[in-house]
Amino acid sequence: MSQTNPGLQVNPKILAFGRTSFNMTIEDVARKIGQKPEVIQEWEAGTLFPTYAQLEKLATAYKIPLAIFLFPEIPEEYKIRSSFRTLPDSVYDKLDAHMILLFRNQKSILENMKELDQLLKGSENPGLFFENFSWISSEVQKNNLDHIRFRSLFGVSLDEQKSWKDSKEALETWIFAFESLGILVTRDAFLNDDISGFCLYDERYPLICLNNSHTDNRCIFTLFHEFAHLAMQTSGIVDRNDGFIEELEPSARDVEILCNKIAGKLLVPDDDFQQTIRRIESETNAGISDLLSDCLSELFGEIISEIAEIYHVSREVILRKFLDFGIIGPDTYEIFISKWAHFSKNKKEDKTKGGNYYSNMAVYLGDAYLKTVLSAYNDHKITDQEASLYLGGIKIDNIPKLEEAAILRWNKWRK
Repeated sequence: MSQTNPGLQVNPKILAFGRTSFNMTIEDVARKIGQKPEVIQEWEAGTLFPTYAQLEKLATAYKIPLAIFLFPEIPEEYKIRSSFRTLPDSVYDKLDAHMILLFRNQKSILENMKELDQLLKGSENPGLFFENFSWISSEVQKNNLDHIRFRSLFGVSLDEQKSWKDSKEALETWIFAFESLGILVTRDAFLNDDISGFCLYDERYPLICLNNSHTDNRCIFTLFHEFAHLAMQTSGIVDRNDGFIEELEPSARDVEILCNKIAGKLLVPDDDFQQTIRRIESETNAGISDLLSDCLSELFGEIISEIAEIYHVSREVILRKFLDFGIIGPDTYEIFISKWAHFSKNKKEDKTKGGNYYSNMAVYLGDAYLKTVLSAYNDHKITDQEASLYLGGIKIDNIPKLEEAAILRWNKWRK
């Protein structure tokens, strides 16, 4: 093909990366920007270069700043695929553009936190999480958990957990405990009900992002599942119904199963769970196996819901405990997981609707990150424009509104 317009001397590697990072084919891009597929191929081969107008269309399609096409290397915050090494291509390739963009945004928060930390403290200090990392990692990988020791690390006793008013208070308190440990916790509406959350491993600022469209109890389990991933120095994605586990390599599958068990053991310690079972047996004058013999009875669901409310966890967590203790079999477990998943899809709890825009934004950005940005801003360490960028492009005039919403939130939950 003859070159009639020299175009811009962009980096063809980044052109190709922009497309593949969004799971787009050459044909997808050609349709999206109104070009022939062979033109896209030549751009990515470096034998033809796009004009500025064409590059603008590519930047819009790939959701990246136009200037990045001129960089010599791909910026770190865009290297998302490498963060999920244990995830097979068959799973990653099914992720939609919204999820991939969400991964990017969260990776940017992580990288931003490093920049701000150095700006405020003048050095690259190791994160708080890794001050305790050696024993955390060892205990998690052995699956030999001393839940009392872990709770002392979080600063939350089992009695306190049981005393919380509701699941909202439980989630907020756990998030604060995780952030106090040096883990960034953010939230967003995933627009994908199958994914409950994910984590990005980093030695200084590990990050957990929760699907804010899911129930508080579900978010709590996801928080602990991802904590286990971070302790094993891996990033991870939580599939709501463990649907992709069978597609994983055996070693990665073992990690996911272990993370589920760890989350269950930390949230509902085995010894206390057994005491709860004995109490129910004493009150009903019947064995728990007999009480749960009919999985279609109302009593079955009532017992699971009652125990879930005690610990402020999801019914799925308690059902898994029954399975692990051999109280129910795999068939019963699968029946209820499928039943609840179907019910959930037909009756979603959309926590993103309504409410104050700035309050929602404060929740999404996460308390630790937002406090750091506002601290740098109020101390005049960063400019108005930089603060706007760190806060997701918010208008400069609206930063005080976001800060006001954040302070109201902190006064309520971070006493």
